[in-house]
Amino acid sequence: MNRVLKLSLIFIAFVILVLLWLIGLWWLTVALLLLGALTYLVRFRIGHTFSRTLFILAILLFTAFALRIFIFEIFIVPSRSMESLLVPGDILLMSKTTFGPLIRVPWDVSLRRESRSSNRLRLSGWRNVKRNDVIIFRRDSISYVKRCVGLPGEEVRINSGDIYLSRQLYEAPASIKRYFRIWFNDRRAILSMLDHKSIAAEIDQQRPFANALITTEFKSQLETMPTVDSVVLLCDYPKRLKAYPLSKDLDWTFDNMGPILIPKAGMRIELNPETYLLYGNLIGKYEGAKIDFANGAFNVGDSAISEYVFANDYYFLMGDNRFVSDDSRAWGFIPFYSIDGVVDFTLFHAKR
Repeated sequence: MNRVLKLSLIFIAFVILVLLWLIGLWWLTVALLLLGALTYLVRFRIGHTFSRTLFILAILLFTAFALRIFIFEIFIVPSRSMESLLVPGDILLMSKTTFGPLIRVPWDVSLRRESRSSNRLRLSGWRNVKRNDVIIFRRDSISYVKRCVGLPGEEVRINSGDIYLSRQLYEAPASIKRYFRIWFNDRRAILSMLDHKSIAAEIDQQRPFANALITTEFKSQLETMPTVDSVVLLCDYPKRLKAYPLSKDLDWTFDNMGPILIPKAGMRIELNPETYLLYGNLIGKYEGAKIDFANGAFNVGDSAISEYVFANDYYFLMGDNRFVSDDSRAWGFIPFYSIDGVVDFTLFHAKR
């Protein structure tokens, strides 16, 4: 190989390794250096053909496992909760390097005994979770794909279907599906248009309206049509779904809930009946601290406590298909240590 070309390739490889280290992917830098060393051994130090073949096969097998554990994973969409962005059967490529690969180990790697994340080791990633990231996570050993709506430390409130984050209206992507009532002045034209779009709708036989589950993008298109008089969002329709924390003391629904603060690591809350109602189950499930409330006092084991400090960051996650999606409106918040990765792109689109 030309000496200049060889030096150029070495310089490029060096720059790539330095950049990976600088953005926080030090473990990937180390892995690539090890792979380079093994490649050198195969090429220059192992002379026997059979031994070299076995060594190459071992390297390939190791590389395949490493890619699966540390770099990316294939995920098949299991439900309709992310329509119309994703449909059942879509095959996704999930990046593990973005937030850092999450490794589940059989021993305790946490310095905080109250955290349920003690058997999970997360290597460094190159950025944090952002709003509107489509992420894959595990809850009760089942994998889900949802959109990140609320971030740690933000206040979330849903009012008549609109989401407010720290009192600012959340601008949802155009692919979000919700139930709307379409008032029209030409029944035949509307029925023909809905049928052409393969949209199932409930048509009132007496009055000029139809109820349909449509995207906000399509809703905007309808409002420009001369055959449509108005398009109105329907709340708690077609049925009223009880929302987190699923308490008879709070009349919260999927379309009307909150305000509630999303916990973040280090956030301190005073324990009282209200905060215990909102966070008691979450603390027991994800933080590993069972708080008992008896005779007006809060206890962890034999110790009385008056406040609690969260060990983990949490996120408010929702499906784009708002009515059919079970998400944070039903379960509550999801801790960072349950998030496996972010969806990079779709490898295969199932039939729409």
